[in-house]
Amino acid sequence: MLDSNDNGRPTARPIPLALSAMLRASDGLLDMLPIATFICDARGTILQYNRRAAEIWGHSPEPGQTHEQFRESSRFFELDGTLIARSTVSEVLATGTPVRDAERIVERSDGSRVIVSINIDPLRNAKGELVGAVNCFLDITERKRMDDALEHSRLRALEQEQRLAATYEHAAIGISEIAPDGRFLRVNEGICAITGFSRDELLASRLYRHTHPDDADPDREGFRKQVAGELEFYSVEKRFIRKDGRVIWLSVRSSSVRANDGHLLYVVRVVQDVTERKAFERRQKLLIDELNHRVKNTLATVQSLASQTARGAPTPAAFRERFEGRLIALSKAHNQFTVHHWESADLRDLELTTNAAKYGALSVAGGRIEIRWQPVRGENDGRPMLRIDWIEQGGPAVAEPQQRGFGSKLIEGSIAAELGGRARLAFEPTGLRCEIVIPLAAATIDADHVPAGVDWSV
Repeated sequence: MLDSNDNGRPTARPIPLALSAMLRASDGLLDMLPIATFICDARGTILQYNRRAAEIWGHSPEPGQTHEQFRESSRFFELDGTLIARSTVSEVLATGTPVRDAERIVERSDGSRVIVSINIDPLRNAKGELVGAVNCFLDITERKRMDDALEHSRLRALEQEQRLAATYEHAAIGISEIAPDGRFLRVNEGICAITGFSRDELLASRLYRHTHPDDADPDREGFRKQVAGELEFYSVEKRFIRKDGRVIWLSVRSSSVRANDGHLLYVVRVVQDVTERKAFERRQKLLIDELNHRVKNTLATVQSLASQTARGAPTPAAFRERFEGRLIALSKAHNQFTVHHWESADLRDLELTTNAAKYGALSVAGGRIEIRWQPVRGENDGRPMLRIDWIEQGGPAVAEPQQRGFGSKLIEGSIAAELGGRARLAFEPTGLRCEIVIPLAAATIDADHVPAGVDWSV
């Protein structure tokens, strides 16, 4: 314990008996305290202080200095930075009201700062008269720094949690958390939109309840291994039955979340609707299969064309001329389907028109072609079909050929192979007649040119 006298003895100024007795009682005890402490009289003169107080102050008071005088070399602030003009000790001595856990920033004479927690009690004699005060203060700079760091971390964590919650809730993909027993613990709006079920409906449900029965086993086995600790992650694609009854395809990625001891807390499942991708893949497969089919048919046609041309050609030169012509005709027909993505071809651009212009009704003045069409039912299966009649009139006389040429076989074969229909050619004296029957689904109808009264619903 130190006093404010340079020789360690009390100051010459008279000290009230009660205060003097207190000083004698505290002699040697203040330095044993872990907290900074000083005692002053009713005028604020510092009578005793311990080493811990001198360490926090950064220097010691002069003998006979009041606390107001001693603090002139320092500055005091509220925690919000407001400058404190008057000594808190002086406030207590003036009012007799104690101060509890007041926190102040102290800027010392060397410019360094500490934060202290202050407790000041007035000292009274037996009559209740104020004779002094005792100030106990504690350096809480490090604690406040830790508190600030913790608060900053808390705010950062809260911000991260809010950001994660916003991302979780408004993500375009479905996200859910699943308990080890298969219960839904948490779901976002994305998965509600994908499945058609509300949040409450999903939270009252379990995994696989709406999975297509044919696809449940792989997902169920993966989840079982996650719960057993045999697997941390797996992915699966499966069909799911929405609330409205529509079957969709889901891509599921399932990840385990475990405690420090390794036991499973829950599983996070990220779900995407891949129905359109699956449909595209199916279409791609169908197109590839169809392409393979058409290539085989084309090669078979070329092989037949070569064989037929070779049988009827008297010389290699004649074979070459006929074969090249027939290849060009085949190429033109193929090109018509290619231009329309193998979905349709305009009859005006195909072989019948070319033949009519060269040899048939369109090769002479006054010749004409009549085209009729009507919906019919298939002879065997009753399917909706489209019948097209091609009738040439007014052209050169027609006679039944001794053998069918390439054009005839191409028309009849391509209608059967490419459109799943049939074609019949009749070489009547008045002109060529061709009857074509194809599935109605294969026909492209120009609605602006359909005659009134035609019923296409058959």
